[in-house]
Amino acid sequence: MISDTPTKRILFVTTVSITARSFLLPYAASLRDAGYEVDLATNGVELEEKFRDFFNSTYDICWTRSPLNIRKNFRAYFEVRKVIQSEHFDIIHTHTPIASAIVRLVARRSHNDFPKIIYTAHGFHHHSQGSRIKNWVFYAVENYLARFTDVILTTNDEDYESAKSFTGNSSVLLTNGVGISFGNLRTLEIHEKTILRENMQIPARNNLIIFVGELNDNKRPIDLIDAAEIAFRDREDVTILIVGEGPLERESNQRAISSSLDIRVLGYRPDAHELIAISDILVSCSVREGLGMVLLEAMAQKCLVISSDHRGARQIVPQKYRYPIKDIYALAHLLEGCERLPETLEANFETASKYEITLAISNYLELISEVIEAN
Repeated sequence: MISDTPTKRILFVTTVSITARSFLLPYAASLRDAGYEVDLATNGVELEEKFRDFFNSTYDICWTRSPLNIRKNFRAYFEVRKVIQSEHFDIIHTHTPIASAIVRLVARRSHNDFPKIIYTAHGFHHHSQGSRIKNWVFYAVENYLARFTDVILTTNDEDYESAKSFTGNSSVLLTNGVGISFGNLRTLEIHEKTILRENMQIPARNNLIIFVGELNDNKRPIDLIDAAEIAFRDREDVTILIVGEGPLERESNQRAISSSLDIRVLGYRPDAHELIAISDILVSCSVREGLGMVLLEAMAQKCLVISSDHRGARQIVPQKYRYPIKDIYALAHLLEGCERLPETLEANFETASKYEITLAISNYLELISEVIEAN
């Protein structure tokens, strides 16, 4: 007997396609397996052939990451409004700040039959390390948009408490983020590390330190270079890998070339997980993170992590391995004196296990079911 119940439809919204490619594909696949139709609205969707296997339909929206690009943001507003009005979605799940803001502004001008909106805050732009004026502006924007949001998902205690203070009737939940896939990660044996290091001409005896992330002012890769030059000076038994792309890539390269240390700026690497696996320490220097997925991935591979004291790190990294944000001397002190104790690596692994993606997806499917029923 064929059911007369129409298939429930969900729209994922992200500003850039890399967010969907990096984090949302397992969720789309699980939702479709559960009987939902799943669409995606993002920028650059036509460049991602893989999306055809995960989404029923895709929509190319000219999102921009800059709130100051008024022309593009107006255009994106009308593009996404057209998609929402012409299709009949039951839920819209938004990620990334600009796209999420515009979708909720569309909701503000709509009638009561507008789809339910779920917003994942991957780190609010107002935070304990932000300036007073910026914090006031960003908080005011999020507080206003919350009244057009049905569910706000947060990934750390600070954001959770902030979202609970918003006016409106949004449900606020503290989650474990998008989760990490242990199937893509593994701890290497010593002989495996040796072989892989030899392939990169890294001596087995060297202390290998890695940075993975976008090379920008928020991630602060230059802090690691500065701290390493303080901690290690002219030592020949240290190698530092800077993995990622971004506006600070050129400066990072220049600093690496002029340094007396073995510092290698590798750009984007599809084998970043493997590079983490052969490393001794992963360093995060960020000012702002919602959680810090690369930290969890390193912990899952039993690579020691050192992080700036951002709100995401406070959620998962032991205090003795955190340093004050932007303090290169404190970072240098940690790099010089930290020990890779087996009990620390094992405890970190246990922490990372709580963020396994199958558990995260299971909880997400329950949430979607509850929102659909409430609708």
